[in-house]
Amino acid sequence: MYYRCCLVALSLLVGCSGEGISPPAVDPQAAARAAMTQYDTNKNGALDGDELAAAPGFNAALPSMDQDHDGQLSTDEIASRVKVIVGDEVGMLQLRCTVTLDGQPLAGALVTAIPEPALGSQFRRATGTTDNDERAGLTMGLEGFPGMQCGIFRIEISHKDEAGQETLPAKYNTATTLGMEVAMDLPTTERGMKFALSSKPEPKQ
Repeated sequence: MYYRCCLVALSLLVGCSGEGISPPAVDPQAAARAAMTQYDTNKNGALDGDELAAAPGFNAALPSMDQDHDGQLSTDEIASRVKVIVGDEVGMLQLRCTVTLDGQPLAGALVTAIPEPALGSQFRRATGTTDNDERAGLTMGLEGFPGMQCGIFRIEISHKDEAGQETLPAKYNTATTLGMEVAMDLPTTERGMKFALSSKPEPKQ
């Protein structure tokens, strides 16, 4: 059985005061231009190849963003998808998340979802730690509510030993290649996210 961070999916949360949590405001075109400014290093007007590798969140969102299926993202494609993601006006939702290492459940892993900077300052990171009783949850760094915003995130997963030393490869944390798109229209949002990690080194090219 997998250790899980985040339980039960797709419920809109309300605060202790009873006030709803407002969805973040974002200008899709401005977000798309910001993404290009940050990642389009060759200035060809699209994100592809190594540029997407440097943008784990957008790379993870490629299947839903890449409307013409050419393996790259244009400004219009990013803006169009961001508009869909924020268009449902969901303030926060809960999401199942499982973490395994070499096919085995990984307890005590700290999972951090970091919004892609292009989305703007209203998007907040979420964190959660996997545990034995499957009750860990991704908790937004906003007023302590359990859950996370819809958006585009890079994912960092850290697991330290008793001496405080990192046990996972840098590709999962300090130099993460992991990303996640959270949106109401994605099957993975309903089913939950699974991160299958490996302790084996990458094969040499």
